[in-house]
Amino acid sequence: RILIFETMAKRRNEYSDPGLGEKYLGKSKRVINRDGTFNVKREHTGDFFRDSFKILIEMSWARFLLLIFGLYVLVNAIFALIYVLIGVEHLVGMPETSGFDSYIHAFYFSVQTFTTVGYGAISPMGKLTGLVSSIEALIGLMGFALGTGLLYGRFSHAQAKLSFSKSAVVAPYKEHTALMFRTVNQRHNILMEMEATVIYKEEIILNGDVERRYHNLPLTLNRVTFFPMNWTLVHVINPESPLFGKSAEDIKQSGGEVLVLIKGFDESFGQTVYARFSYTCGEIEFNKVFDRMFFTNDAGDVMVQTSKLSDTKTI
Repeated sequence: RILIFETMAKRRNEYSDPGLGEKYLGKSKRVINRDGTFNVKREHTGDFFRDSFKILIEMSWARFLLLIFGLYVLVNAIFALIYVLIGVEHLVGMPETSGFDSYIHAFYFSVQTFTTVGYGAISPMGKLTGLVSSIEALIGLMGFALGTGLLYGRFSHAQAKLSFSKSAVVAPYKEHTALMFRTVNQRHNILMEMEATVIYKEEIILNGDVERRYHNLPLTLNRVTFFPMNWTLVHVINPESPLFGKSAEDIKQSGGEVLVLIKGFDESFGQTVYARFSYTCGEIEFNKVFDRMFFTNDAGDVMVQTSKLSDTKTI
């Protein structure tokens, strides 16, 4: 009975669904994209404002700054148009201009009102103009408060910048072969207590339906206490491995994909960070090994060459 229970537990662990689903009506793309996002699209879910906050926090700095600048110009352009439609004669101190020049001066007044700078050279006159400028000042205060919160959120949000080798390799390892890939921290922050989970996903056809099966890939070292250098993760392909005896064509035909999840503690932010990646058949190279990517200089310092993360050589 003990043997039966152990066998059943082993099978449940071997085929347990990590949350990606098992039965499908057809074949799908890779599970995890190269940027770490899941290849899953959900319809009509989530809260727009909360999702917008998440997007603004996680987008690149270039896109974030471009978006903020664009909104800044757009809002002032709209209010400048409103002032022109009301009549620039209701703006005391406005130079005697017409056409596009009047719009430009109205735009500058809008900027002063929106930012609450108020140089005093131009001021609103009349109820309607005063109402519009009051609303714009309120929107400006709220906008800068939101912008400050977003900036703080972006700086305080811990994000791992772990880079993975572009390809995994299958090479001789002791008396067997092994699947290997590398990762390195691209930032100067200190990461520690790193843990790795590697799962092999394959697809089989049952009664015309596609069924995914997931296999945990044991690693020779699935946890490191300190992470100042690169980390080569190794799965030995022995008779107990789901990759044992499989060629590149076998992996391709079964839709094989190696799913990687790494988590660790970021000392700078005091938070746990995560990184995801995956390798499909075309990203697994056979009979190759990684080049060494670190050396010791004359002063005794260990130099990690992150640019060599994906360098391999044929054996």
